[in-house]
Parts: sequence; structure tokens; C-alpha cells
Amino acid sequence: MTRVQVTLYGGVDEIGGNKVLLEHEGHRIFLDFGMSFGKYGAYFAEFLKPRGKAGINDLLRVGALPKLDGVYRQDYCRLDGVEPLVNKHGFADLWCAPVQSYGEYLQQHGQPFVDAVILSHAHMDHFGHFNYLDPRIPVYGSPVTLAALAAIDRLGKSGIEGEIVTGKTLRVSSSVRSKVRSSLTSLIPT
Repeated sequence: MTRVQVTLYGGVDEIGGNKVLLEHEGHRIFLDFGMSFGKYGAYFAEFLKPRGKAGINDLLRVGALPKLDGVYRQDYCRLDGVEPLVNKHGFADLWCAPVQSYGEYLQQHGQPFVDAVILSHAHMDHFGHFNYLDPRIPVYGSPVTLAALAAIDRLGKSGIEGEIVTGKTLRVSSSVRSKVRSSLTSLIPT
């Protein structure tokens, strides 16, 4: 019998930040990708937000997001036109994320790092960091959860923190569904 490896990237000894990675026989699925209220609140407040022009770099540097290659959006990891300028002047660590984007990882390894994300329910501590994930990563949830997520997206705040990438959630192809179903089936020992 093969084992499922479980890695917790949040939600341990804290409120929120639930990010559970399940790995089995080359398949990886995240259960939730939530916001850590404690880590976020230790550095940011209502009037002090992460720098939008720095993408996800501020959140990675303070530990509010895990440093994971292959899951984040390209436009949040490598900001157009910024990298050559900051490299020239020695400020790359302040502006460029220390992780590979989904696309960079895919190009280097020939396959995505993660097969899918399953959303347990629509609370910020379980979905609050979905907006930083690459839109090509399929996201699954119950119809009620996805409807709540879509409503939050339509009614929520704007900016880097408020953007939820729901288009991918609601438009998952049948081939991707069957791939994730087989991944999920392989995670359950027989």
C-alpha cells in the first residue's frame, strides 16, 4: 500500500491560512489556499497593505504566503519591466518574487507542480489567497461554495488583494475534470 504525503503550509497553530498539500504517486492537490490572519495582521493593516507593484513579494518575504515554486501567477512573480531595472541597481530582492511562477515551473519541468486545488468552503481562511494562484490551475468546490466565491468576487474590494480568479473555477474542461478525478482516486488507498 502506498502512502499519501500531507504537507501543511498553513493553518497549524494559527487561525486561517489553511493550505494542505496532498501528494501521491506524482500527483499533487491542494486542499484550500487560505489567508493567514495572524501572519497577515502582524505586518499589514487597514491602511498599510502589501505593495501592489511588488506583486506577491511582500507576502512571501513576511511568510504570509509560502515560498512555493510553480503555483503563482507570472504577473505577480515577475513584474513587467521592473526586473531588469532592479537587477541593474541591486534591488531585485525587494521587487522580484523568490519563486518560480507556474509558467516558469511548467517550462522547466514539463508538467505543473500541482494538479488542482479543492476549495472546502468560501471563508477567507480557506480561499483568501486563491487570487495569487495561476489561473491555469483548476479549482474545485461544491456548487454552493463556487456560487459564494463568485458573489464575493463580484462584490469584493478591488486591487491585488481583492481579485479572485473565478473564471477558471467555473470553466473547467471535462479532460481536466477526469484528470483530477483520477488523481483524487489515486489518493484514496484501496
